Amino acid sequence: MLSFNTTHAITGCLLDADTHATADAFRGPAVLLVLHDRPLAPAGRRQLRQIRAVAMPLDPHEVAGHTQGIPGLLTDLAAALTDTPTDAAAAVADPDLAAFTDAIVHTAPDARLLAWAVLYHDLHAGPAGIRETRRVDAVDIDGRVYQISRLRGEPLAVVLIDDQPDPAATPATHPGLAALLTAAHTLARRTHHGAHR
Repeated sequence: MLSFNTTHAITGCLLDADTHATADAFRGPAVLLVLHDRPLAPAGRRQLRQIRAVAMPLDPHEVAGHTQGIPGLLTDLAAALTDTPTDAAAAVADPDLAAFTDAIVHTAPDARLLAWAVLYHDLHAGPAGIRETRRVDAVDIDGRVYQISRLRGEPLAVVLIDDQPDPAATPATHPGLAALLTAAHTLARRTHHGAHR
């Protein structure tokens, strides 16, 4: 179970990703993020940990060409990481897959996987009409769902953290992010066991 301090740190990391993306002025590609943490100081009464986020841009052509967009691409990527034999997964399994694998298994020995997240641009329909919005969706290892959204031109982002997410109210990216968590655990376990053979 992640502590309040850890979930607060995850939220801060996701907000940093949103702020960093502001420089692209809603023109940048979607970005997949995997978050780990590791001890920052020797074990003691107050164990400090450091979060590390690895950002991996998603190919805009693959996103645009996928019939299910980013949600489908995330699910296919999770399948490719666990070698699920599907045609969709095979389409994603290209040299870029090595970067995702490295981000999962080539971490510090005492690192802990925290969450997967995706940053992307979307449209929001409201009373003022349709506006561009940037979203950061994430799922942590406890199943907690994070949603950060910022309308174009707004100085502040809206943050929603759901400890017990309702499947009917989660973002479309939720199944793919949850599948990536499962795939990461499977891949890390397989790599760990392979190293001890």
